[in-house]
Amino acid sequence: KMKYRALDVGLSASFEWRVFGRFFIGPVFDGIMFSAHNPASKVNWQGEPLSHFSISAGGRFSYDTRDNHTATNKGIYLEVTQLFAPRFIGNGHYSYSSTEVSANIFTPLWTGATLATRLHGAFTYGRTPWGKLPSLGDGTMRSYYEGRYRDKDCIDALVELRQKVIWRSGIVLWAGAGTVFPR
Repeated sequence: KMKYRALDVGLSASFEWRVFGRFFIGPVFDGIMFSAHNPASKVNWQGEPLSHFSISAGGRFSYDTRDNHTATNKGIYLEVTQLFAPRFIGNGHYSYSSTEVSANIFTPLWTGATLATRLHGAFTYGRTPWGKLPSLGDGTMRSYYEGRYRDKDCIDALVELRQKVIWRSGIVLWAGAGTVFPR
């Protein structure tokens, strides 16, 4: 556990076109500037610089049968994103790629109740800069602060029981598990 201040600025753009039915495909562009300040120790960076700039490009494939994108009650959402960040497009001495896979299933149980499940994995290959390493706690696992656990690969699973109470308000019970690992 370490305390440090971080400046993390990212810009991401993706475009998707319906190929047929519920299948979509399109390009993805991603840029990030990451800078860590005043770390108590530099051991987590393993000799890497505390600041870097990274640009990556790739593609996304998705399958979507959700009934509503913001308040889903039933359906399936599958997504695979592949990004490449070679040195020649401005990544300095870093050259890496990443694959992110997500499977989401929403099942209605009774009036106002939905069982939502998610299996997610993020994997990096090559020399990945510290700020682009997959981590738990940045939208992948509830109740962990962003970047608490970070390594070359990450897998997490989440199950939620959502109950609508009144209008758009509701309650959620959840359970989740995840891990980061080097290979």
